[in-house]
Amino acid sequence: MISLDGITFDEGIHIIKGRVGSGKSTFARRLLEDAEFSGKRRILLLQEIEYHLTEDTVGKEIASWNVSGDEPAFRVLGKPEISRDPYTLSRGELKRLLLSCILSADADCLILDEPYSSLDLDAKEILTELLRARTGVTILFTHEMPNLDAFFWEIREGRLCRM
Repeated sequence: MISLDGITFDEGIHIIKGRVGSGKSTFARRLLEDAEFSGKRRILLLQEIEYHLTEDTVGKEIASWNVSGDEPAFRVLGKPEISRDPYTLSRGELKRLLLSCILSADADCLILDEPYSSLDLDAKEILTELLRARTGVTILFTHEMPNLDAFFWEIREGRLCRM
């Protein structure tokens, strides 16, 4: 469970939508920094995926997430050559790499800002299946409406409203 501004997100998938500039990314950051959280670990994936990189090779990047790279997410989303510089990956390859790391990490709460952007149709379907299989709290900020059993929210005039 994660709570912010009197709103509680229980276990399951929560999809938050809103117009461009409505404050989705700001709210996502606040969930990471300011929310009350009854769990062991929260992870935030920002739209600007390059900001997440901390290492100079794919292998070191995977290791920095404290995962092996052999987890199921890597098997279905793919794993670039471990000696590659992650800055040479396409946006889609980089998004798949980071999503694989995040989905393989031991987190009770995932906060994903536009996780479907930069992914091709096959990768979007795979991501949806991986999210379906997840336990814990998953909060998606997205313009896309994946076929997920989820709680739906919308940011309107700076306020989060249940749909």
